[in-house]
Amino acid sequence: VQPDGRIVVVGHANLTANTSDIAVLRYNTNGTLDTAFGAGNSGIVVTDLGAFDNALSVALQPTDGKIVVSGNTIGATTISVVVLRYNTNGSLDATGFGAGGIVITPPIGPSNIASGNAVVVQPDGKIVAAGYD
Repeated sequence: VQPDGRIVVVGHANLTANTSDIAVLRYNTNGTLDTAFGAGNSGIVVTDLGAFDNALSVALQPTDGKIVVSGNTIGATTISVVVLRYNTNGSLDATGFGAGGIVITPPIGPSNIASGNAVVVQPDGKIVAAGYD
C-alpha cells in the first residue's frame, strides 16, 4: 500500500497455455483501477520478457515510491530470477535500474531453476530478493 492509500498488486497475465507476462496493477482506495497508472490509462502494466514470466512479490522504495517487483522468467533451458523496477507512473525505470529497468539473474546452483519469491527494499535503498536456486 502506497503512502496515499493506493494499492499495488502483482502477478502474471496468462496469454496462452504456454506464455504469460508480468502484471502490475494499481487500485485507488475505493477499489477501482487507478487510471493514472500504466499506458493507456488502464491501471494495468504488462511486461513481456519473452517467455513464461511470473511476478511473485512487490515492494515500494520508501525514498521515491518506485515499485520493485521480483519473480521468475522461464527460458528455453533455465528458469531465472527477475527483478524489475517501475516508476510511479508504471513505466519501467529504464535509466536507473538494470537493462531497461530489468535485472535477470540465471541460476548458479546445481539445478537450472531459480526464482525471486520475495523482495524488500532496505532503508539504505538496496534491494534484496529471496527465493531459491
